[in-house]
Amino acid sequence: MVVEIESHTRRSLPTGYAVHLHGVVYSKDGTQVYVVAGDGGRAARLIQVTVATGEVKGVSEVGEAVIHPGYISHPSHIRFPTTHDDFAYGYLYLPKNKDFRAPEGTKPPLLVRVHGGPTGETFPILHLTYQFFTSRGFALLDLNYRGSTGYGTQYRNKLNGKWGILDVDDAVAGANYLVKENIVDASKVCVDGGSAGGFTTLLVLMSENAPFAAGASFYGVSDLELLVNDTHKFESRYMETLVGSIHTQKHLYDARSPIKNAKKLGKPTIFFQGSEDKIVIPSHSKDMYDIVKNKGLPSAYILFEGEAHGFIKPENIKSSLVDELYFFSQVLDFTLADVTSDLVIDNLESWKEKHH
Repeated sequence: MVVEIESHTRRSLPTGYAVHLHGVVYSKDGTQVYVVAGDGGRAARLIQVTVATGEVKGVSEVGEAVIHPGYISHPSHIRFPTTHDDFAYGYLYLPKNKDFRAPEGTKPPLLVRVHGGPTGETFPILHLTYQFFTSRGFALLDLNYRGSTGYGTQYRNKLNGKWGILDVDDAVAGANYLVKENIVDASKVCVDGGSAGGFTTLLVLMSENAPFAAGASFYGVSDLELLVNDTHKFESRYMETLVGSIHTQKHLYDARSPIKNAKKLGKPTIFFQGSEDKIVIPSHSKDMYDIVKNKGLPSAYILFEGEAHGFIKPENIKSSLVDELYFFSQVLDFTLADVTSDLVIDNLESWKEKHH
């Protein structure tokens, strides 16, 4: 929106994109506006808008591959009921592949994806990692649990003191809603997330009566006390808002830390970890993996050398996607058309004999 001060008028500057991220920046002379934009069919990129004419030009192209629209699943925004007579939100991506049609009368598996932050936000822009799953038969719920940015201050503040509770409730509620609406297969529901999203993922997999059959933790936060002690100055009071004072409410940190409750983790789980991660140290992910493995559950632990808190090497990003999908296919017992993996899954055969 441009406001003309002298004429007391205003006008919009349409960009052709549905989503605009991270605010706007003006050129020094005020003739240009810069913003990161994207939509369901295009990944985020920096664009330049000329204020006088409205001309839109790409500044940084993302170099994305040309993908046939028949493989691109566009999200729909959904609102669903959750605990405490409240609502939560997310973006639902349905399976889409122009070359395949699911057998009549079947419903797709579901992957619930939990964003990090934890008070971050997920956006309806083109995520090729999502399309990796939806083009292979998965529905995907990109969750904006209570506490996410983008829905107003009241919604954001709901997570205050409740991190590890409301986000978990909303992941469970979102999955249950899609099952109840006959959109997805109730027996094939999975969950994944990285960092703070991995924290929620691990707690979800510890929840009783949750509908999830398996999960994947990407460098998931596992020890809240370690996190609050090692956080940088800018976020030094962040955990106090989200959980409570570490000095007077340490019991809350213990009760919500996956590493201190890992024996409750009773679902097949794959762990992805960077060897140089200083926030989630490798031994914590390895310890939880060992507990799942020793319970006789399908499990795997992949340590990427040289990676820290978030993977940046293309080969590791690709490998983690392939291994995650392969893990789910083996646990949920369905065949993949075009994905092969050398992943070794502990306890898989003995578990299959009992469950399939």
